[in-house]
Amino acid sequence: MFKLSKFHRYGIATLVLIVVVALLWPAEDKPLNTTAQNQPIVVPPPTTPDITPDPVIPSPTQEPETQGESAPQSLPSEPEIVPEPIDPAPVEPPTATAQPPSEEPNTVSSSANKWQNYRVQKGKTLAQLFRDNNLQANDAFTMARVEGAEKPLSNLRQGQKIRLKANAKGEVQLLEITASDGKTYSFARLSDGGYYRTP
Repeated sequence: MFKLSKFHRYGIATLVLIVVVALLWPAEDKPLNTTAQNQPIVVPPPTTPDITPDPVIPSPTQEPETQGESAPQSLPSEPEIVPEPIDPAPVEPPTATAQPPSEEPNTVSSSANKWQNYRVQKGKTLAQLFRDNNLQANDAFTMARVEGAEKPLSNLRQGQKIRLKANAKGEVQLLEITASDGKTYSFARLSDGGYYRTP
């Protein structure tokens, strides 16, 4: 500040003094602003309690029968995923995997650890297929990490066949997908929760 001319030093000192006085000057308009801030804010009551439909009450008696159909009915724009009948011939070769279900008959449901066949509907992803069939969608994302350069899970096409085995918790144990070129890709669950892809 000593290198500045006398005129500049007086100008800076005057500006500093004006700023300090402006900051310390009492504002007379504050009471008017506080009265405006004290006005009550009217919030409309939430409308969510009014939305509860009456037909929901009778449907729990029908849930065990139509549980698979209830999700597609809520979204009519998406096509339904139709499970195919189970092929009896492919069940026989994996004899080593057939032994664990006999050891745990109390905790495993009737469809657990059995091959389930699905055909991909137009516009569906693997995660959507899992969600629609009460399987864990995170398994689809875990498999996608190891799917490789061919990307058989990411490039699903309408009509493509998917076979899988899942346990009672909805965790996919084995998944086989047949690509459009005829190659079959298999994904097997590891003990750490990850997946291993073969060919």
